[in-house]
Amino acid sequence: MSPRQSRRLAAVLAVAAGASTITAAAASRRHRAGFLGLEWAANVVIGGRYGLVVCGVTLVVLARGLLHGKRTAWRLALVAVVVAAAGLRLRGLNLAVMGALALLAVVLCVYRPAFRANSDPARARRGWWILVAGETTVLLYGVIGVYLLDPDFRRSTTLDDSVMSSLRLLFLLPGTSVSPATGHGAFLLDSVRVSSFAVAMAGLVSIVATVVARATPDNVDRRATEDLLAIWATTGLAPFVLSDDKNWWFTADRSAVLAYKVVGRTAVVLGEPIGSSAGCLAAAHEFLEFCDGNGWTVGFHQVTCAGRDVLAQAGLHSLKVGENAIVPIDEFDLAAPQHKSLRSALRRVERSGYRIVTLVQPIDATTMDALRDVSDAWLALGGHRERNFTLGQFDPEYLRSTTVLALVDAEDRIVAFVNLLPTYRSVNGNFDLMRRSADAPNGAMEALFVAMIERCRQLGLKGLDLGMVPFANADESSIAGRTLRAVYQGGRGMFNFEGLRSFKQKWEPKWEPRYICYETDTDLPMLAAAIARASELPDSRSLSNRIRGFLRRYPVAVSITGMQVYVMAATTWDADLSGQLFRHYAFGWNDLVHPQLWRLVTSPFVLDHPGFAWRNLVVLIPILFIAERRFKSKWTAAFFTLGDLVSTLAVVVGARLAGVWGSNAALRAALERDGGSSSAGFALVAACAASLRRGRMRNSALGAVVFLVGFVAAVHRTEADFQHFAAVVCGVGLAAVYNRRSVTRG
Repeated sequence: MSPRQSRRLAAVLAVAAGASTITAAAASRRHRAGFLGLEWAANVVIGGRYGLVVCGVTLVVLARGLLHGKRTAWRLALVAVVVAAAGLRLRGLNLAVMGALALLAVVLCVYRPAFRANSDPARARRGWWILVAGETTVLLYGVIGVYLLDPDFRRSTTLDDSVMSSLRLLFLLPGTSVSPATGHGAFLLDSVRVSSFAVAMAGLVSIVATVVARATPDNVDRRATEDLLAIWATTGLAPFVLSDDKNWWFTADRSAVLAYKVVGRTAVVLGEPIGSSAGCLAAAHEFLEFCDGNGWTVGFHQVTCAGRDVLAQAGLHSLKVGENAIVPIDEFDLAAPQHKSLRSALRRVERSGYRIVTLVQPIDATTMDALRDVSDAWLALGGHRERNFTLGQFDPEYLRSTTVLALVDAEDRIVAFVNLLPTYRSVNGNFDLMRRSADAPNGAMEALFVAMIERCRQLGLKGLDLGMVPFANADESSIAGRTLRAVYQGGRGMFNFEGLRSFKQKWEPKWEPRYICYETDTDLPMLAAAIARASELPDSRSLSNRIRGFLRRYPVAVSITGMQVYVMAATTWDADLSGQLFRHYAFGWNDLVHPQLWRLVTSPFVLDHPGFAWRNLVVLIPILFIAERRFKSKWTAAFFTLGDLVSTLAVVVGARLAGVWGSNAALRAALERDGGSSSAGFALVAACAASLRRGRMRNSALGAVVFLVGFVAAVHRTEADFQHFAAVVCGVGLAAVYNRRSVTRG
């Protein structure tokens, strides 16, 4: 049995053994399925045989790692098998499940050499960190919850009871030392079990994650690659080998190189290896070995006929995926009868006062701005997007390293351009970016093509490479080929492959086949998806990218807003929860004396009444985003936290002192707990006003905030109003510190 087949067998057996173990764990109880089975799944974790549940789910999760040959997955699967078998033995022997576990153990041991792929070191470290930090957080949550929710359990719990119960819950064991008396107590215990289980699974997934290749350009490797390209490169893809999105793989003697990009767990190679014949074959063998060790699927994209023969010797299959157009320079005659419409288009361009010029290198900043305007206009036309891998993208340094032909009008304004690429050892000219503005004349692209053909003729080249048309005349002798043909037929409306071929065909090119080379037919779907993704750049205009960008820009504002809305929504749903949260997490004088200063951090998120505090949200949410835009995340978090903390302490201590001096109202206010985020919001408002540039606007804004808050405090004289005024003073002070640091750094 081949390594790939043994991995598949192990993965299937892991799923079967894991599922049967989970079933055995849940067999002792009958659970209602609930919506999409969610209630059943939760009840299994909460009320089943916990060790068996963990082992079963672990085996199912590890199946993917076993399929990819992960060494770590192999080890963890053996541990899970042993623990599950021991659990079944203690709970009562289940022959069917024991048989599945035994068969999996035999396969894992017999085919151990097939599991040698490494896990990604960075993600493995992250996985262990998730396990340690996550389980520690869950443990603290359980200890604090069990200790604070003492009335919700049948007997009083000590701190030792809370720790031991939480440890048992953490490892999904029954929390026998505590027994819930209310729904809130039961919910706490169940939430600890579920959270511990979820953290363990999240950490496990990261620990066995596929190795991620990160492009790290190295000057030594770049020079070695450039040297090999100068000697051996003969295809139009050669210039893109040096793109920053590629990783390079060299043979041991550096006689050949290939460029690749990892998408998910698929390594997509651009073209074939470049180098000597022996070096190319060695590079293919060594790279396949390297990818197998990382658990990657491999595919070579846009391979020539010569490269296909080399890769066939390495044991790879091939499939035609398109055709490359090469315009034969010697055979192209603009005066030929079939080019009558082309000559008419060129004459229209010339009569309009347009001409082709070669831009002087290095291109100056003004000219580069003009090129960028043309490029941006082209991107806005027809939904064009920047792509990479087999294409370049607009970049000033990249354009300055190439020859740029531009179409200019009578006033030397650039309306279209194209950049020519190095040919290395190829006999054909090559180009990359061809872009035009919306007001470029009809025939602009044709004029640039003719200019490139004439330039290639002057340089003594034999052809002009127009690039590949995907899925053109794809091989239909196999199921895979027929599938590609169906993609070609079905995708014409979306990708206009026929229009692309028709445009290139009018230049009377010679068509050369291009192939993808791969290991097995089952790799083709994943490889096709990886090739499509390899060429795509993140679209900043897409909704998902806009959301991700928004979250990266405003993490503090989103987090605080989300927490506020979540707590308010929860107390709207369960009014009793509001009182419990306020009792356990709000802050007062007695909490300062004991001390329980951690309540200063939690008090802004709890209210003394259930439901939504709309006035708080109306003030807080806008100012949070304004502050984070102005001060960035770290300072916004500091203003929010310190503004509420300092103002709360000042008012509580002040009220207690007033109570000592005889004010019963102040004494009652000090002894009562306080919560809510309004003080933090006022601190942010004052900080934003105080951070404006010196002048009338800052004085007016700051004066208005201080006057309004001070006036309300003087009129109503409530604890909250005094706290708001203290928060404003604190916000002004923090803004002064921020301004001073900004000036010092500036």
